[in-house]
Amino acid sequence: MSLEDRFRQALEGAIAEVRTRLDTEFTSLLNDVRTEAERDKTAALAALEEIKASELVEARTQLDTELKQAFQTEKDELVSTHQTLLTQTRESAEGDAARLREEADAAATRAREEGEANAARLRDESSAALEAVRAELQQVLADGARQREELEAALARAKQDATDAIDRAQLEAADQLLQARSEGESSITRFRDEHDAALNTARSEAQTAAAAHSQVVDGQLTGAIRLLESVRGLDGAVSLTEVLDSLTMAAAKEAGRAAILVVRGDRLIGWRTSGFAALDDEPRSIETSTSDVGALAAAVNTGRPAVVGSGSVLAAPAFSQLPADRPGLAVPLLVGGRPVAVLYADPGASAPLSPGWTSPVEVLVRHAGRCLEAIAVQRGAHAKAAARVGTPA
Repeated sequence: MSLEDRFRQALEGAIAEVRTRLDTEFTSLLNDVRTEAERDKTAALAALEEIKASELVEARTQLDTELKQAFQTEKDELVSTHQTLLTQTRESAEGDAARLREEADAAATRAREEGEANAARLRDESSAALEAVRAELQQVLADGARQREELEAALARAKQDATDAIDRAQLEAADQLLQARSEGESSITRFRDEHDAALNTARSEAQTAAAAHSQVVDGQLTGAIRLLESVRGLDGAVSLTEVLDSLTMAAAKEAGRAAILVVRGDRLIGWRTSGFAALDDEPRSIETSTSDVGALAAAVNTGRPAVVGSGSVLAAPAFSQLPADRPGLAVPLLVGGRPVAVLYADPGASAPLSPGWTSPVEVLVRHAGRCLEAIAVQRGAHAKAAARVGTPA
């Protein structure tokens, strides 16, 4: 945008601002006149109320005429004042614009002259700098030619030295290759012998592990079959005696020794044992109390299995004569959530320890409890049926 356009835009903005201000003042003054006229009219009407009817009409007409004349006169004066102010503002703005235009033209002329002078000076300075750079470039080219010759000579010497070094390196590499081949053949022979020995050892260990795994699998399969047969024996029992006897024999097969003690109040009385030598003939000679601190009392009082041996604070039953470092297990036999007996089992004082025997023993005791509950339900059903049959119609 040129300077003249900016001046014109500024002039138009100033004129618009003045016009806006004058319009605002005119509107404000006109509102004041209207307000005053309305106030005078209201006062006149209040005064006219006291005049007679004929004088009221005449006075009202005259008042309206006077008000209109006064309003028109005030309006004409305001319009005239507005036009005068607008004309003065426009003339002042045009004068300022003309003065600013003249000043801008003078400033542009001075700037053009200064620019031409600066351009001439810069042109002279650039020519001098260019000559200096050209001289320096010629000196650099001369130095580069000299350095190129020195580099070619050094390259020729380095090539000859490299050729001699390559010949020496080839001879040394041939000797090292022969030596490495000899050492490699020895290493291959030694590695083959070591590999064969390691392979034979690994094959032997694998065969041993396979045999042990086969024994474990066979033992697990045998244990599963034995546990299944014991469960079937419990399922076939039809009385408390048969269930307790079957449970004792089945637990002895899993652990090595087993004993059943029935709960009589606060006493535990021996019922059946297996693996306890002379006690197997006189199991009822075993008697203990539920207030003891041993594993049998703990199992009955808590309704949970109790273990003895290393790491346990519970003592094994006195009749077991079990060393303190040997494991043992006491499991309560629950019927309807109430302990009716407790089974004790251990592998004995010196027999080899067989891992994993405690879980099958606990499974057998729990299943025996379910069998006793089923027998009790069957007997209750038979008793009710017999009572119904014996009742007269």
